[in-house]
Amino acid sequence: PVQARTIPLLCSYKDVAVNAATGSGKTLAFVVPLIEILRRSTSYPPKPHQVMGVIISPTRELSTQIYKVAQPFVSTLPNVNSVLLVG
Repeated sequence: PVQARTIPLLCSYKDVAVNAATGSGKTLAFVVPLIEILRRSTSYPPKPHQVMGVIISPTRELSTQIYKVAQPFVSTLPNVNSVLLVG
């Protein structure tokens, strides 16, 4: 349900805030559209040090989870790296 509602909006460049239960698919709901947008971007491949996308989450644990889930998808994109920043 979360993915079905958010992926079309995110792929249309809309901002989305999601509040859903653990295990509902929120992580992929954010990662999949970002990867798809990067794939069809006209500025792809990115310039060195160019930021192509940002996912912000409220906790260190969730940030780490998103980062780990995103890695297999990001690795399919040449010249793209992901970075985990936590405070």
